[in-house]
Amino acid sequence: MSSVKKRDFQFSGHETFTLRQNWIYKVVTFCNEALKKNKQVHFNDSHTVVSLGVGKNIVSSMKWWGYQTGFLENIDNKTVPTELANLIFGSPFSDKEPLDPFGETLTTAWIAHWNLCSQANRLTALWYLFNIYNDQTVTREILQKRVEAFAEENNIRVAETSIRRDVEVIFRAYCFGGKNRKENFEDKVDSFFGSLGLIALRDDSTANFEICRTKRPTLPTPLFVWAVLDHWQRINEVSPSKTLDWYEISFAANSPGRVFKLSESDLNERLEQFEQLTAGKAIWTDQLGIKNLICSTASVDFDKLKKDMLIRAFKG
Repeated sequence: MSSVKKRDFQFSGHETFTLRQNWIYKVVTFCNEALKKNKQVHFNDSHTVVSLGVGKNIVSSMKWWGYQTGFLENIDNKTVPTELANLIFGSPFSDKEPLDPFGETLTTAWIAHWNLCSQANRLTALWYLFNIYNDQTVTREILQKRVEAFAEENNIRVAETSIRRDVEVIFRAYCFGGKNRKENFEDKVDSFFGSLGLIALRDDSTANFEICRTKRPTLPTPLFVWAVLDHWQRINEVSPSKTLDWYEISFAANSPGRVFKLSESDLNERLEQFEQLTAGKAIWTDQLGIKNLICSTASVDFDKLKKDMLIRAFKG
């Protein structure tokens, strides 16, 4: 990976705050209200602090999480909600009913997790944990050392304190319990990712955590399909193909199997529903041990199909 550039990775930016339950809703709503009034969106002035009802550092953290989870983007040097954000939370410029207007469902949390973990340039330490790290148990110290080694291997200059803070935020965001009981109680009450059950505390006295592949009953299968299509779409940007093999879906870096930590049986059951959910546009085949997803037509509109899957994920 010697050719990978520094901008392909991301360390720090969260101001040591974990993503809280209503933050994405708040920043998306704040941006849309400003845009509706034809005003520039600012996150660094006193008006924003008052409007969002939090301190300056938390405002910075909220904005950062909004970008990293794929709900905010920069267009013409302006911070605006993404199309995904407007589809989920609603937009003042559209009369379409929002899918999850206050961001309260686990489906929205799964989407944020996917966007955060399926690309190395969102929060590299978290991406590493889900896509490169292979052991079923982990500690803060082990993850920090592994990420430090990864950064050194890729010639990335990053302070040890930055990596340590990233690691601390990860475990506070995804798992309840640990060193600071008061801090973790506050995170637990308002955690965005904790209820996904992706990281579990194994032994509170030694801070050993488990990160295992298992069945994920709270993950809607249409959302799994959406993630597979998103992964396939990114691969096609580099090397277009009408097929996607089982390994790329289940074990490759940035794959749904990795990011959602799905057991093989759960993953295979979901793949078998692909043809039905996509109305035959993509078909799952398993012949003589060769497992592939195949586009059944000359061209598939991935964006439209992904949007259909998102709507089904929320509405059933």
